[in-house]
Amino acid sequence: MDKLNDFIDTLFNDDKSKNTIRAYKVDIAQFLTYYKNKDLKSYTKQDIEQYKNYLLNVKHLSISSINRKLIAIHEFFEFCEIPVRINQVKIQMQNFLNNVLSPIEISQIINIAREKNDFRTVAGVSTLKCTGMRVSEILQIKIDNINQNTINIIGKGKKVRKVFIPNNLHIIWKEYLPYRIKKSDYLFTGIRGKIVSSTIYKSIRKYGAMAGIDQKKCHPHSLRHAFCLSLAKKKIRIEDISSIVGHQSLETTKLYLRKTQEELLDIVNDI
Repeated sequence: MDKLNDFIDTLFNDDKSKNTIRAYKVDIAQFLTYYKNKDLKSYTKQDIEQYKNYLLNVKHLSISSINRKLIAIHEFFEFCEIPVRINQVKIQMQNFLNNVLSPIEISQIINIAREKNDFRTVAGVSTLKCTGMRVSEILQIKIDNINQNTINIIGKGKKVRKVFIPNNLHIIWKEYLPYRIKKSDYLFTGIRGKIVSSTIYKSIRKYGAMAGIDQKKCHPHSLRHAFCLSLAKKKIRIEDISSIVGHQSLETTKLYLRKTQEELLDIVNDI
Protein backbone atom coordinates (compact mmCIF):
# COMPACT_ATOMS: atom_id res chain seq x y z
CA MET A 1 0.00 0.00 0.00
CA ASP A 2 3.04 2.29 0.23
CA LYS A 3 3.00 2.75 -3.54
CA LEU A 4 -0.69 3.62 -3.42
CA ASN A 5 -0.06 6.27 -0.76
CA ASP A 6 2.78 7.71 -2.85
CA PHE A 7 0.49 7.81 -5.87
CA ILE A 8 -2.24 9.58 -3.89
CA ASP A 9 0.34 12.16 -2.79
CA THR A 10 1.12 12.94 -6.42
CA LEU A 11 -2.59 13.49 -7.10
CA PHE A 12 -2.68 16.03 -4.28
CA ASN A 13 0.39 17.73 -5.72
CA ASP A 14 -1.26 17.83 -9.15
CA ASP A 15 -4.23 19.68 -7.59
CA LYS A 16 -6.73 16.94 -8.40
CA SER A 17 -10.13 17.44 -6.77
CA LYS A 18 -10.95 15.76 -3.48
CA ASN A 19 -13.65 13.66 -5.17
CA THR A 20 -11.23 12.46 -7.87
CA ILE A 21 -8.57 11.55 -5.31
CA ARG A 22 -11.12 9.71 -3.16
CA ALA A 23 -12.45 7.76 -6.15
CA TYR A 24 -8.94 6.82 -7.36
CA LYS A 25 -7.95 5.63 -3.89
CA VAL A 26 -11.06 3.47 -3.50
CA ASP A 27 -10.87 2.01 -7.02
CA ILE A 28 -7.19 1.10 -6.80
CA ALA A 29 -7.48 -0.28 -3.26
CA GLN A 30 -10.36 -2.53 -4.38
CA PHE A 31 -8.25 -3.83 -7.25
CA LEU A 32 -5.24 -4.55 -5.04
CA THR A 33 -7.44 -6.24 -2.43
CA TYR A 34 -9.02 -8.44 -5.11
CA TYR A 35 -5.56 -9.82 -5.88
CA LYS A 36 -4.61 -9.90 -2.18
CA ASN A 37 -1.90 -7.29 -2.67
CA LYS A 38 0.24 -9.47 -4.89
CA ASP A 39 3.64 -8.18 -6.03
CA LEU A 40 3.07 -5.18 -8.31
CA LYS A 41 5.63 -6.35 -10.88
CA SER A 42 3.79 -9.66 -11.35
CA TYR A 43 0.57 -8.31 -12.83
CA THR A 44 -0.28 -9.44 -16.36
CA LYS A 45 -2.80 -8.54 -19.03
CA GLN A 46 -4.74 -11.66 -18.05
CA ASP A 47 -5.13 -10.29 -14.52
CA ILE A 48 -6.72 -7.14 -15.91
CA GLU A 49 -9.08 -9.11 -18.15
CA GLN A 50 -10.10 -11.30 -15.21
CA TYR A 51 -10.82 -8.23 -13.10
CA LYS A 52 -12.88 -6.69 -15.90
CA ASN A 53 -14.95 -9.88 -16.09
CA TYR A 54 -15.42 -9.83 -12.30
CA LEU A 55 -16.69 -6.24 -12.33
CA LEU A 56 -18.99 -6.88 -15.29
CA ASN A 57 -20.46 -10.31 -14.55
CA VAL A 58 -20.13 -10.68 -10.77
CA LYS A 59 -20.46 -7.12 -9.48
CA HIS A 60 -22.73 -6.14 -12.41
CA LEU A 61 -21.29 -2.63 -12.62
CA SER A 62 -22.11 -0.31 -15.49
CA ILE A 63 -19.61 0.07 -18.32
CA SER A 64 -18.95 3.68 -17.32
CA SER A 65 -18.17 2.62 -13.72
CA ILE A 66 -15.84 -0.15 -14.90
CA ASN A 67 -13.99 2.18 -17.27
CA ARG A 68 -13.61 4.75 -14.52
CA LYS A 69 -11.93 2.12 -12.35
CA LEU A 70 -9.70 1.01 -15.22
CA ILE A 71 -8.54 4.58 -15.80
CA ALA A 72 -7.51 4.81 -12.15
CA ILE A 73 -5.66 1.48 -12.33
CA HIS A 74 -3.98 2.50 -15.59
CA GLU A 75 -2.62 5.72 -14.09
CA PHE A 76 -1.47 3.84 -10.99
CA PHE A 77 0.35 1.28 -13.17
CA GLU A 78 2.04 4.08 -15.10
CA PHE A 79 3.15 5.67 -11.82
CA CYS A 80 4.56 2.31 -10.67
CA GLU A 81 6.13 1.70 -14.11
CA ILE A 82 4.22 -1.55 -14.55
CA PRO A 83 4.32 -2.41 -18.29
CA VAL A 84 0.79 -3.81 -18.58
CA ARG A 85 -1.53 -2.29 -21.16
CA ILE A 86 -5.03 -1.60 -19.84
CA ASN A 87 -7.81 -1.20 -22.39
CA GLN A 88 -11.19 0.15 -21.41
CA VAL A 89 -14.32 -1.91 -21.99
CA LYS A 90 -15.91 -1.16 -25.34
CA ILE A 91 -19.63 -1.35 -25.86
CA GLN A 92 -21.66 -1.28 -29.05
CA MET A 93 -23.81 1.85 -29.19
CA GLN A 94 -27.47 0.84 -29.08
CA ASN A 95 -30.32 3.27 -29.51
CA PHE A 96 -32.28 2.77 -26.32
CA LEU A 97 -32.51 4.47 -22.96
CA ASN A 98 -31.88 2.77 -19.64
CA ASN A 99 -33.06 3.36 -16.09
CA VAL A 100 -35.88 5.81 -16.75
CA LEU A 101 -38.73 6.03 -14.25
CA SER A 102 -42.11 5.33 -15.82
CA PRO A 103 -45.11 7.60 -15.13
CA ILE A 104 -46.58 4.89 -12.90
CA GLU A 105 -43.36 4.57 -10.89
CA ILE A 106 -43.15 8.34 -10.43
CA SER A 107 -46.75 8.35 -9.17
CA GLN A 108 -45.90 5.53 -6.76
CA ILE A 109 -43.02 7.53 -5.26
CA ILE A 110 -45.20 10.63 -4.90
CA ASN A 111 -48.13 8.68 -3.41
CA ILE A 112 -45.98 6.94 -0.79
CA ALA A 113 -44.32 10.23 0.17
CA ARG A 114 -47.81 11.74 0.56
CA GLU A 115 -48.92 8.81 2.73
CA LYS A 116 -45.90 9.46 4.95
CA ASN A 117 -46.82 13.17 5.16
CA ASP A 118 -43.52 14.05 3.47
CA PHE A 119 -44.92 16.99 1.54
CA ARG A 120 -41.48 18.41 0.76
CA THR A 121 -40.66 15.27 -1.22
CA VAL A 122 -44.08 15.38 -2.90
CA ALA A 123 -43.38 18.95 -4.00
CA GLY A 124 -39.75 18.27 -4.96
CA VAL A 125 -40.45 15.17 -7.05
CA SER A 126 -43.46 16.87 -8.65
CA THR A 127 -41.26 19.83 -9.59
CA LEU A 128 -38.70 17.56 -11.24
CA LYS A 129 -41.49 15.64 -12.99
CA CYS A 130 -43.41 18.69 -14.25
CA THR A 131 -40.51 20.91 -15.37
CA GLY A 132 -37.63 18.62 -16.33
CA MET A 133 -35.30 20.76 -14.22
CA ARG A 134 -32.05 19.42 -12.81
CA VAL A 135 -32.05 18.89 -9.05
CA SER A 136 -29.52 21.71 -8.63
CA GLU A 137 -31.94 23.97 -10.48
CA ILE A 138 -35.07 23.29 -8.41
CA LEU A 139 -33.07 24.17 -5.29
CA GLN A 140 -32.73 27.71 -6.69
CA ILE A 141 -36.49 28.28 -6.52
CA LYS A 142 -37.45 30.86 -3.92
CA ILE A 143 -40.70 31.36 -2.06
CA ASP A 144 -41.34 34.52 -4.12
CA ASN A 145 -41.41 32.38 -7.30
CA ILE A 146 -44.39 30.19 -6.41
CA ASN A 147 -46.98 32.33 -8.22
CA GLN A 148 -44.90 32.91 -11.34
CA ASN A 149 -45.48 31.15 -14.65
CA THR A 150 -41.80 31.37 -15.56
CA ILE A 151 -38.67 31.40 -13.40
CA ASN A 152 -35.15 32.43 -14.34
CA ILE A 153 -32.59 29.92 -13.06
CA ILE A 154 -28.86 29.41 -13.55
CA GLY A 155 -28.44 26.19 -15.50
CA LYS A 156 -25.53 24.13 -16.75
CA GLY A 157 -22.50 26.17 -17.76
CA LYS A 158 -23.71 28.96 -15.44
CA LYS A 159 -26.11 30.13 -18.14
CA VAL A 160 -29.39 31.78 -17.19
CA ARG A 161 -32.48 30.22 -18.72
CA LYS A 162 -36.23 30.52 -18.31
CA VAL A 163 -38.19 27.59 -16.86
CA PHE A 164 -41.92 27.22 -17.51
CA ILE A 165 -44.14 26.37 -14.52
CA PRO A 166 -47.39 24.48 -15.27
CA ASN A 167 -50.57 25.36 -13.37
CA ASN A 168 -50.83 22.01 -11.55
CA LEU A 169 -47.40 22.59 -10.01
CA HIS A 170 -48.56 25.87 -8.48
CA ILE A 171 -51.28 23.88 -6.69
CA ILE A 172 -48.77 21.33 -5.37
CA TRP A 173 -46.40 24.05 -4.13
CA LYS A 174 -49.23 25.76 -2.23
CA GLU A 175 -50.21 22.43 -0.62
CA TYR A 176 -46.61 22.10 0.60
CA LEU A 177 -46.36 25.63 2.07
CA PRO A 178 -48.06 24.89 5.45
CA TYR A 179 -45.47 22.15 6.06
CA ARG A 180 -42.46 24.11 4.84
CA ILE A 181 -39.81 24.94 7.45
CA LYS A 182 -39.39 28.71 7.39
CA LYS A 183 -35.60 28.77 7.68
CA SER A 184 -34.73 30.39 4.35
CA ASP A 185 -36.06 32.35 1.38
CA TYR A 186 -35.76 29.19 -0.72
CA LEU A 187 -38.76 26.96 -1.39
CA PHE A 188 -37.17 23.68 -0.37
CA THR A 189 -35.89 23.94 3.18
CA GLY A 190 -34.94 21.85 6.19
CA ILE A 191 -34.09 22.59 9.80
CA ARG A 192 -30.76 24.07 8.69
CA GLY A 193 -32.18 26.17 5.88
CA LYS A 194 -31.92 25.44 2.16
CA ILE A 195 -31.57 21.70 1.52
CA VAL A 196 -28.89 20.13 -0.68
CA SER A 197 -29.19 17.86 -3.74
CA SER A 198 -28.44 14.69 -1.77
CA THR A 199 -31.56 15.27 0.35
CA ILE A 200 -33.79 14.94 -2.72
CA TYR A 201 -31.74 12.01 -4.00
CA LYS A 202 -32.08 10.08 -0.72
CA SER A 203 -35.83 10.72 -0.58
CA ILE A 204 -36.36 9.37 -4.10
CA ARG A 205 -34.34 6.25 -3.28
CA LYS A 206 -36.20 5.80 0.02
CA TYR A 207 -39.70 5.91 -1.43
CA GLY A 208 -38.63 4.12 -4.59
CA ALA A 209 -37.40 1.22 -2.44
CA MET A 210 -40.73 1.17 -0.59
CA ALA A 211 -42.48 0.90 -3.96
CA GLY A 212 -40.18 -1.93 -5.06
CA ILE A 213 -38.69 0.13 -7.89
CA ASP A 214 -35.25 -0.71 -9.28
CA GLN A 215 -32.82 1.53 -7.36
CA LYS A 216 -30.86 2.25 -10.55
CA LYS A 217 -33.84 4.31 -11.67
CA CYS A 218 -34.26 6.15 -8.38
CA HIS A 219 -32.32 9.36 -8.87
CA PRO A 220 -33.39 12.94 -9.69
CA HIS A 221 -32.00 12.95 -13.24
CA SER A 222 -34.24 10.01 -14.11
CA LEU A 223 -37.18 12.38 -13.69
CA ARG A 224 -35.58 14.80 -16.16
CA HIS A 225 -35.25 11.91 -18.61
CA ALA A 226 -38.90 10.99 -18.03
CA PHE A 227 -40.01 14.58 -18.67
CA CYS A 228 -38.08 14.77 -21.94
CA LEU A 229 -39.47 11.42 -23.05
CA SER A 230 -43.02 12.57 -22.31
CA LEU A 231 -42.50 15.63 -24.52
CA ALA A 232 -41.04 13.50 -27.32
CA LYS A 233 -44.02 11.12 -27.15
CA LYS A 234 -46.35 14.12 -27.56
CA LYS A 235 -44.53 14.85 -30.85
CA ILE A 236 -43.09 18.13 -29.56
CA ARG A 237 -40.43 19.46 -31.94
CA ILE A 238 -36.89 18.53 -30.90
CA GLU A 239 -35.85 22.20 -31.00
CA ASP A 240 -38.66 23.05 -28.56
CA ILE A 241 -37.73 20.22 -26.18
CA SER A 242 -34.13 21.42 -26.21
CA SER A 243 -35.27 24.96 -25.42
CA ILE A 244 -37.61 23.89 -22.61
CA VAL A 245 -35.04 21.78 -20.73
CA GLY A 246 -31.96 23.86 -21.52
CA HIS A 247 -29.88 21.43 -23.53
CA GLN A 248 -26.77 23.02 -25.00
CA SER A 249 -26.83 20.69 -28.01
CA LEU A 250 -29.59 19.12 -30.09
CA GLU A 251 -27.55 15.90 -30.07
CA THR A 252 -28.36 15.57 -26.37
CA THR A 253 -32.06 16.07 -27.02
CA LYS A 254 -32.08 13.50 -29.84
CA LEU A 255 -31.50 10.83 -27.20
CA TYR A 256 -35.17 11.18 -26.24
CA LEU A 257 -36.40 10.31 -29.71
CA ARG A 258 -35.20 6.77 -29.02
CA LYS A 259 -37.14 3.94 -27.44
CA THR A 260 -36.50 2.82 -23.88
CA GLN A 261 -35.11 -0.66 -23.33
CA GLU A 262 -38.48 -1.77 -21.93
CA GLU A 263 -40.29 -0.45 -25.03
CA LEU A 264 -37.95 -2.34 -27.34
CA LEU A 265 -38.48 -5.52 -25.29
CA ASP A 266 -42.26 -5.10 -25.67
CA ILE A 267 -41.78 -4.76 -29.45
CA VAL A 268 -39.77 -8.01 -29.56
CA ASN A 269 -42.32 -9.85 -27.39
CA ASP A 270 -45.14 -8.79 -29.73
CA ILE A 271 -43.46 -10.37 -32.77
